[in-house]
Amino acid sequence: MLLSLFIYLLLAAGKLLAGAAAGSDGVKADGWNNLSDVMASVAVYIGMKIAKKPRDRNHPYGHSRAENISSLLAAFFMMSIGIDVITDGARTLLGGGREAAPRWAGGSGRRCFSSSDGPPLCHQCAAGAAAVELGAGGRGD
Repeated sequence: MLLSLFIYLLLAAGKLLAGAAAGSDGVKADGWNNLSDVMASVAVYIGMKIAKKPRDRNHPYGHSRAENISSLLAAFFMMSIGIDVITDGARTLLGGGREAAPRWAGGSGRRCFSSSDGPPLCHQCAAGAAAVELGAGGRGD
């Protein structure tokens, strides 16, 4: 279990660093999501360890509530990350102060929007999509 938590922690750190380097809020949000999963797993694991303790003089009903408390702490942690991601996204969307992504992170450094059933909305993305289709053995029509 410790190995999987460590690897998941490395994954979260990698996503946070890659998101910061590329200026991608989506990748950073995914990294925070992975980190919250790690923290929740650790909190619940500790809560379960405490909950397994037998009754004693100070706790005549046992320690079973420790699992609920640790789950509540994990939920508050996840909620705070979610609120932070929402407020950061709203600030970026409404503020308009976001710069374009670096060229190395996304080709031309421009954002292209397309619908799932329609063509791309800029000529560079349309040309790129055609080149990918032709390179993949498509007819291009």
